[in-house]
Amino acid sequence: MPTEIFHRLTHLQELTLPCHVVHPTDVEGLKQLELFDGRLNSVSDLNRLIKSQQSEGRLRSYHIIINEPGEVFGYDEYYPPCKVVHFGDDSLADSSLGVDENLLPQDIDELLFEGSGLSCCLLDYFPMLNNAKDLKKCDIVVEDKIVCIMRLSSTEEEQ
Repeated sequence: MPTEIFHRLTHLQELTLPCHVVHPTDVEGLKQLELFDGRLNSVSDLNRLIKSQQSEGRLRSYHIIINEPGEVFGYDEYYPPCKVVHFGDDSLADSSLGVDENLLPQDIDELLFEGSGLSCCLLDYFPMLNNAKDLKKCDIVVEDKIVCIMRLSSTEEEQ
Protein backbone atom coordinates (compact mmCIF):
# COMPACT_ATOMS: atom_id res chain seq x y z
CA MET A 1 0.00 0.00 0.00
CA PRO A 2 1.51 3.36 -0.97
CA THR A 3 2.55 5.54 1.98
CA GLU A 4 0.97 8.63 0.43
CA ILE A 5 -2.48 7.19 1.06
CA PHE A 6 -2.06 7.32 4.85
CA HIS A 7 -0.91 10.94 4.74
CA ARG A 8 -4.18 11.93 3.02
CA LEU A 9 -6.38 10.12 5.56
CA THR A 10 -5.87 12.60 8.38
CA HIS A 11 -9.33 12.01 9.91
CA LEU A 12 -9.13 8.20 9.86
CA GLN A 13 -10.30 6.73 13.18
CA GLU A 14 -10.17 2.99 12.45
CA LEU A 15 -7.50 1.10 10.50
CA THR A 16 -7.78 -2.65 9.90
CA LEU A 17 -5.09 -4.24 7.71
CA PRO A 18 -4.54 -7.76 9.10
CA CYS A 19 -2.64 -9.07 6.08
CA HIS A 20 -0.56 -6.00 5.31
CA VAL A 21 2.58 -4.97 7.21
CA VAL A 22 2.22 -1.34 8.26
CA HIS A 23 5.19 0.91 8.93
CA PRO A 24 4.86 2.85 12.21
CA THR A 25 5.53 6.18 10.48
CA ASP A 26 2.35 5.64 8.45
CA VAL A 27 0.28 5.29 11.62
CA GLU A 28 2.02 8.17 13.46
CA GLY A 29 0.45 10.69 11.08
CA LEU A 30 -3.09 9.47 11.80
CA LYS A 31 -3.83 11.84 14.68
CA GLN A 32 -7.45 10.74 15.14
CA LEU A 33 -6.81 6.99 15.01
CA GLU A 34 -8.62 5.15 17.81
CA LEU A 35 -8.58 1.55 16.55
CA PHE A 36 -5.62 -0.22 14.95
CA ASP A 37 -5.77 -3.83 13.80
CA GLY A 38 -2.73 -4.83 11.79
CA ARG A 39 0.77 -6.21 11.46
CA LEU A 40 4.17 -4.72 12.16
CA ASN A 41 7.54 -6.01 10.97
CA SER A 42 9.52 -6.04 14.20
CA VAL A 43 9.74 -5.27 17.89
CA SER A 44 11.48 -1.99 17.05
CA ASP A 45 8.43 -1.02 14.93
CA LEU A 46 6.20 -1.84 17.92
CA ASN A 47 8.40 0.31 20.17
CA ARG A 48 8.11 3.24 17.78
CA LEU A 49 4.33 2.87 17.48
CA ILE A 50 3.90 2.66 21.26
CA LYS A 51 6.03 5.75 21.87
CA SER A 52 4.00 7.78 19.39
CA GLN A 53 0.60 6.50 20.55
CA GLN A 54 1.17 6.75 24.29
CA SER A 55 2.31 10.33 24.05
CA GLU A 56 -1.00 11.05 22.31
CA GLY A 57 -3.02 8.55 24.38
CA ARG A 58 -5.49 7.95 21.60
CA LEU A 59 -5.66 4.21 20.78
CA ARG A 60 -8.64 2.73 22.59
CA SER A 61 -8.48 -0.62 20.79
CA TYR A 62 -5.67 -2.54 19.10
CA HIS A 63 -4.71 -5.98 17.85
CA ILE A 64 -1.09 -5.85 16.78
CA ILE A 65 0.72 -8.83 15.27
CA ILE A 66 4.50 -8.72 15.11
CA ASN A 67 5.84 -10.60 12.09
CA GLU A 68 3.76 -13.59 10.87
CA PRO A 69 1.08 -15.03 13.16
CA GLY A 70 1.39 -18.72 13.96
CA GLU A 71 -1.26 -21.39 13.53
CA VAL A 72 -2.51 -21.80 17.10
CA PHE A 73 -4.31 -18.49 17.61
CA GLY A 74 -6.87 -17.67 14.96
CA TYR A 75 -6.86 -14.12 13.71
CA ASP A 76 -10.65 -13.96 13.84
CA GLU A 77 -10.74 -14.54 17.60
CA TYR A 78 -10.15 -10.87 18.36
CA TYR A 79 -12.80 -8.27 17.72
CA PRO A 80 -12.72 -4.67 18.88
CA PRO A 81 -12.63 -3.46 21.48
CA CYS A 82 -9.53 -5.40 22.43
CA LYS A 83 -6.00 -4.58 23.54
CA VAL A 84 -3.87 -7.44 22.24
CA VAL A 85 -0.25 -7.78 21.13
CA HIS A 86 0.71 -11.03 19.37
CA PHE A 87 4.37 -11.93 18.85
CA GLY A 88 4.60 -14.38 15.93
CA ASP A 89 7.32 -16.20 13.95
CA ASP A 90 10.75 -15.36 15.40
CA SER A 91 9.68 -11.80 16.14
CA LEU A 92 11.83 -11.68 19.29
CA ALA A 93 14.95 -13.11 17.63
CA ASP A 94 16.54 -9.67 17.17
CA SER A 95 15.06 -7.92 20.21
CA SER A 96 17.02 -6.57 23.14
CA LEU A 97 17.32 -8.80 26.17
CA GLY A 98 17.67 -7.31 29.63
CA VAL A 99 17.03 -3.69 28.71
CA ASP A 100 13.92 -1.54 28.84
CA GLU A 101 13.88 -1.08 25.07
CA ASN A 102 11.16 -3.68 24.45
CA LEU A 103 7.93 -1.79 25.10
CA LEU A 104 4.35 -2.89 25.50
CA PRO A 105 1.27 -0.66 25.69
CA GLN A 106 0.58 0.34 29.29
CA ASP A 107 -3.08 -0.69 29.06
CA ILE A 108 -2.51 -4.09 27.40
CA ASP A 109 -5.16 -6.75 28.19
CA GLU A 110 -3.75 -9.76 26.39
CA LEU A 111 -0.29 -10.87 25.32
CA LEU A 112 0.40 -13.79 22.96
CA PHE A 113 3.71 -15.47 22.20
CA GLU A 114 3.59 -18.06 19.44
CA GLY A 115 6.88 -19.31 18.01
CA SER A 116 8.35 -15.88 18.65
CA GLY A 117 11.79 -17.07 19.73
CA LEU A 118 11.10 -16.27 23.38
CA SER A 119 13.89 -17.78 25.47
CA CYS A 120 15.28 -17.46 28.99
CA CYS A 121 12.85 -15.50 31.13
CA LEU A 122 9.82 -13.52 29.91
CA LEU A 123 10.66 -10.60 32.19
CA ASP A 124 14.15 -10.41 30.68
CA TYR A 125 12.45 -9.33 27.45
CA PHE A 126 9.76 -7.15 29.02
CA PRO A 127 10.75 -5.90 32.49
CA MET A 128 7.69 -3.63 32.61
CA LEU A 129 5.46 -6.73 32.95
CA ASN A 130 6.29 -6.60 36.65
CA ASN A 131 3.82 -3.69 36.79
CA ALA A 132 1.30 -4.73 34.13
CA LYS A 133 -1.86 -4.07 36.11
CA ASP A 134 -4.27 -4.36 33.17
CA LEU A 135 -2.86 -7.62 31.73
CA LYS A 136 -5.60 -10.26 31.96
CA LYS A 137 -4.19 -13.05 29.82
CA CYS A 138 -0.76 -14.18 28.63
CA ASP A 139 -0.54 -17.18 26.30
CA ILE A 140 2.84 -18.76 25.57
CA VAL A 141 2.78 -21.56 22.97
CA VAL A 142 5.35 -23.17 20.67
CA GLU A 143 8.17 -21.62 22.71
CA ASP A 144 10.66 -24.42 23.40
CA LYS A 145 13.41 -22.27 24.90
CA ILE A 146 11.56 -20.37 27.62
CA VAL A 147 12.85 -21.20 31.09
CA CYS A 148 10.67 -19.10 33.39
CA ILE A 149 8.19 -16.25 33.52
CA MET A 150 9.85 -14.33 36.33
CA ARG A 151 12.97 -14.86 38.36
CA LEU A 152 12.75 -14.95 42.13
CA SER A 153 15.19 -12.81 44.04
CA SER A 154 17.60 -14.69 46.28
CA THR A 155 15.65 -13.63 49.40
CA GLU A 156 12.39 -14.93 47.92
CA GLU A 157 14.02 -18.25 47.01
CA GLU A 158 15.27 -18.75 50.58
CA GLN A 159 11.78 -18.29 52.06
